[in-house]
Amino acid sequence: EDGNITVAGRVGTEGERQHVGQVVASLGITELENQIVVDEVRRAQRDPAADVARIEDARADAAIGESGKSTSDTAEHLQPGERGDLRGTRDVKEAIQEGRPYTPPRGPVQEGVEGDERH
Repeated sequence: EDGNITVAGRVGTEGERQHVGQVVASLGITELENQIVVDEVRRAQRDPAADVARIEDARADAAIGESGKSTSDTAEHLQPGERGDLRGTRDVKEAIQEGRPYTPPRGPVQEGVEGDERH
């Protein structure tokens, strides 16, 4: 009646607590008393199935306007284009230049360049 809103309850993370404040603010409410408590036990009650948790996260991101895209347009050239790119490379220089995973060699690596000299 006087424009004040109080929200209370328990959530699993500080991010969820802040999300409630964002939702209320998006409704145009300026006076908010946020009595929501972050409860570690609440976090443990989340469904352990990875696919269900991923869907829950996607729904939460959609609710606050996240597109699900984790990289900016300026970093697209670093993203793997083919499935083979995900395997990485044994070439350090290539890994750095192309932003690919580096896979170290499994055995000893010869240093230097082979020449015609015989010792």
